Amino acid sequence: MSEENDLNLDSNHHELNNDSNDETTKIEDNQWINELRVALERGCDLGSIRNIGKCRPLTDDLRLRVWKVRNLKMK
Repeated sequence: MSEENDLNLDSNHHELNNDSNDETTKIEDNQWINELRVALERGCDLGSIRNIGKCRPLTDDLRLRVWKVRNLKMK
């Protein structure tokens, strides 16, 4: 009976940790998106966009703004 309770505690602990990790991931995702928005508003260059984005997919609202910066620098 004690082993069964230990197993339940372990699985509950694991589930709690996963929820925490998911929340941390969401916060981190929002942080880089917000950082990119601010950088774009300040007229950042393509290198800054790459450093902030780190090959992560862009949100729809940022995609056009990033392409505009890219195209301006390519001319």
